Amino acid sequence: MAIAADLLVMQILTNAIVTRVCYAYGFDAKDPELQHVVRRMATRFFGEQVPKAATARSVNLAAAAAKGRKNWSKKLRDGHRILAALEKLMKQWNGVPNVSVGKAAKGLPVVAVVASTGTNAYVIGDVAKQARLYAQTLFLAEKYDLALPGLRI
Repeated sequence: MAIAADLLVMQILTNAIVTRVCYAYGFDAKDPELQHVVRRMATRFFGEQVPKAATARSVNLAAAAAKGRKNWSKKLRDGHRILAALEKLMKQWNGVPNVSVGKAAKGLPVVAVVASTGTNAYVIGDVAKQARLYAQTLFLAEKYDLALPGLRI
């Protein structure tokens, strides 16, 4: 549910960014000729969501494996590297020799939030940059009556 909400919010934000960039350069984002480009620019972010999805999946699998466990095992550490990394981090941070599986599992949502937020920030910045570059190209092509290069969005 949270991933679906995140994708919806990201879609809305990218559409808003692309639309505002178009308006900033004097283009009507509702123009049928430009609408196709706006849609393509706003939806290209889906491909950049893969790292976030992979991390969320790893976190969910690690949380399921840690549920109800008391002790660490080699199989748990090897199968869920993200959980093992949290264990090492917590040992160093707290200066304790042992960290329970449950305490390490409590840090998993933090990893998911950091990965999600970082990916979202990168995607929003990239969409804004690409929209601005395309709008600049379109503006200059119109101003100097030049042919547009082929689209590779």
